[in-house]
Amino acid sequence: MVRAYLRFISLRSADRIADALTEQQYVGPHQRVGAALDAARARVGFCAAAGARALDALGLDPATTIGRLRRTELMQLARAIYRGWRHSVGENSPPSQERDKLSVG
Repeated sequence: MVRAYLRFISLRSADRIADALTEQQYVGPHQRVGAALDAARARVGFCAAAGARALDALGLDPATTIGRLRRTELMQLARAIYRGWRHSVGENSPPSQERDKLSVG
């Protein structure tokens, strides 16, 4: 994994996702949550799988309009996406040199 990408993801990205979702709610309150997630993903860059897992975990229907979600629900969705995104990046990243040294001996 590229260090710059890992540094980017470690910077309060849940807030960036929440801001993107809030913008979508303000700009197009009648759009579906699935479409709003796609627009937020294009802006922030999180993976689609993290968004789908977050919707499933929270029990949100992607066909619901984003304008119907409360601020707390948007924050929960953003944090769930961020956790899923961090988890998927952690699984795909190569081991660090420190872990290699520890495992060798």
